Amino acid sequence: MSQYDAREVADLLSRFDFKILREQEGDYSPSHRKYLCEFSRPGYETFSTSYQCNPEVHGQPTAADVFDALVSDALAVDGYNIDDFADELGFDKPSAAIRAYEACKKTLDWFKDSLSLYPSALSVISETLDENMDEIKESVTRAQAERDAKHAFEHPVVPEGFSTIEQLQEGLDIGDYGDQITEYDGDISDAIMEVADSNVDLYNHDLLKWLPDNYEWIEEVGEQGLLEGCKGDLMKMTQMAQYECFSQDMYDHLEDIAKYAALEGLKDAGVYALSDEVFDEVFFDSGIEFNDNNQRVEALVDEVKGAIQEHIKAAVADAIGDEDMAEDIMDEYDAVGNEHNVFDTVNPCAMSVETVRTVNEKGFDTAFKEFTEACRSAAKDAPTLSDAAKECRVASGKLEDHDEQAPEHANEHDAGNEH
Repeated sequence: MSQYDAREVADLLSRFDFKILREQEGDYSPSHRKYLCEFSRPGYETFSTSYQCNPEVHGQPTAADVFDALVSDALAVDGYNIDDFADELGFDKPSAAIRAYEACKKTLDWFKDSLSLYPSALSVISETLDENMDEIKESVTRAQAERDAKHAFEHPVVPEGFSTIEQLQEGLDIGDYGDQITEYDGDISDAIMEVADSNVDLYNHDLLKWLPDNYEWIEEVGEQGLLEGCKGDLMKMTQMAQYECFSQDMYDHLEDIAKYAALEGLKDAGVYALSDEVFDEVFFDSGIEFNDNNQRVEALVDEVKGAIQEHIKAAVADAIGDEDMAEDIMDEYDAVGNEHNVFDTVNPCAMSVETVRTVNEKGFDTAFKEFTEACRSAAKDAPTLSDAAKECRVASGKLEDHDEQAPEHANEHDAGNEH
């Protein structure tokens, strides 16, 4: 967009998750505080900066306050070399000028490279913030409150002994590129090659920036005879080195990457929370091979799902005292064309987000007792298995409608990300 009015700037800011990570004593006066702040957004580079103010006068910094200061920093170095920058801002010490210049340059690069916001757009945003700060803050606070409420509804707290799929994924060491494995089909080895290739830089500037700290990979691919045909072309040699570096990083983390992919497959199948005990048994003690790079991710996911379903069947059989009935219930959920999901049942192994809400509302013991009693009743009275399964699903107590409304977040600064 070429123009940024108050609504558009508020919309831009509300897309970021703004956090104050740390607070400490400020540099300017006993009343000043220094805040380490972070802007994050899915699919974008996270950016951290420090900001200083007197909270007794201005309150804690908001996203709009800090973003405004960052825009000012970025514009302060646009078109300036370090000498002009130091003269313009009146630095006494060269070291202080260098630190400030580099920090402001880093900010400008973040705007341009990560957000595609260039000085012309930043100038308009700066003017809009200056003229409409109160309106923008109010809009951002309202939008972020609504987003927080939606996130809280979609990510309920899990019962004791459970972890969300995302929490389990965060506990894995997948290297720098492992989270991209699920974007590709085929064998895991094919996906690794695709991921490595997609991350190789295309521009000379980026290749030359990467090379000094990674020159050993040029030597590595040379020893492997992979530079035939591109010797003498430094850029192509660096690309080959990057490809080898990135693919090797993924092979070094293969087991956890495969587990990450399997967990992502469970998420796609409707699993929100997994029992910590079942996670350990299936992902570490079941004998499932997570180091086989020749298997397809889809096959691995099916194997993991099958193992978890066996745990659910055993838990249901133990609770209702009827292995045959438990087998029939699992078969009903697995039936071709069945729109219902076994993870929607209240069970001690794996549950959907709707089921977690039910458990949070009623308590696990009560919800699971209702489910198992419905199974027993259906086994005794219902003429068909379909009726039994249906009654069990009703007993799981899915929540339906919800309100997605709720809240969120916030002058002085010095150049160089110390605001």
